[in-house]
Amino acid sequence: MVDKTSANSSRLEKSKKRLEQAVSRLEKAMEVQTPADRLNEMRLENAALRDATSTVSKRLDKVIGQLKTSVES
Repeated sequence: MVDKTSANSSRLEKSKKRLEQAVSRLEKAMEVQTPADRLNEMRLENAALRDATSTVSKRLDKVIGQLKTSVES
């Protein structure tokens, strides 16, 4: 009887481990982005970088203008 309980416990542990591994694989599969998702993400990032670049460029132009005015005076 002890051997049967031990065998059932061992089978249960093995089953739990396989179930955990399967759930882990499913979770990883859900995290994978499709190429279209990645492309959209990259487009959004590119737009944000363009905005930041534009802002920095405008600020630099303003500072350069101020420095020119300062130097000419």
